[in-house]
Amino acid sequence: MADPDPARLPPPKPPKPPFFSGEGEDLKPDKLKRWLRTVKKYLARSGLNDDSPGVADYSGFYTEGKANNAFQTIETEEENLTLPQLTHRFQQLFEASTSTDDTYHKWQNVSQTAGGQPARITKIAGELADLKGSLPNGSMSDYAQKQRFLDAMDSRLRRNVEPQLRPEDTWDQMVAVAERYDATIYRTGGYKGSDRRQASSSKTYTRKKENTYRKPSTTPTPRSTGKGKAPAKKRTYTKSNKPSKAEMDRRKPEGACFNCGESGHMANECPKKEVKTTSAKTDPASDPSALRPDASDVFSASPASCAS
Repeated sequence: MADPDPARLPPPKPPKPPFFSGEGEDLKPDKLKRWLRTVKKYLARSGLNDDSPGVADYSGFYTEGKANNAFQTIETEEENLTLPQLTHRFQQLFEASTSTDDTYHKWQNVSQTAGGQPARITKIAGELADLKGSLPNGSMSDYAQKQRFLDAMDSRLRRNVEPQLRPEDTWDQMVAVAERYDATIYRTGGYKGSDRRQASSSKTYTRKKENTYRKPSTTPTPRSTGKGKAPAKKRTYTKSNKPSKAEMDRRKPEGACFNCGESGHMANECPKKEVKTTSAKTDPASDPSALRPDASDVFSASPASCAS
């Protein structure tokens, strides 16, 4: 005899939605949209949809602080408050006007590879699905979501996934194919290799500027003498004793000597002027001609000396 079927277990009860306060962390982008989606899914399990009577009141039960005060004010102002009316008023009060633009910017910049390290594709699929839910209804089609998913993939994964996809595949089927190939690439170490396109887009290298300044050397550089040539002689310069132009201009009106600067004589009579001689002393022993008298000395001798 076959065993009777086990008793059917009751479905799991989902947790209650968090309370929305309309202040602090709840003012961050996408916080209100996330809360509205969570409340909507929770109420749908009880058979309440957007058109059900009193659904806005049920949503207001999960508010606190400023959001609860705003809900009570809106409930008083609007007769038979609907969920779309509550959503619109809450968006005006607790959501920045640029929230949609910021969400779309995040959508466009989702990427599996950041800084050269690829993340698991499951995380990327979750981010895109979450951001799509935060955008206005109908602003992002299923085709745009699938194409954005392919663009966000690491090129090594996309080369394997894209040929396996069919136009009729759903989002969940596409994600399942990507997860299967992603797990294989991780397991075989396929992500450890270099990928030029991903590396060039994730990293920007800046060439270090070289310091072209060089400190001048204090060591004298020897001059090239050339093969078979004697070394070049070093020139020596002596400081000139010639007075400056300003000093000459001073001496002229005072009648001072241009040579020594003292008064009472001219430069040609200056006692301090060096007398240059071109005659050189000759050693009689080395030059016998020096022992012979000069003809001018003979003719200039006196008659008395010649008589003697």
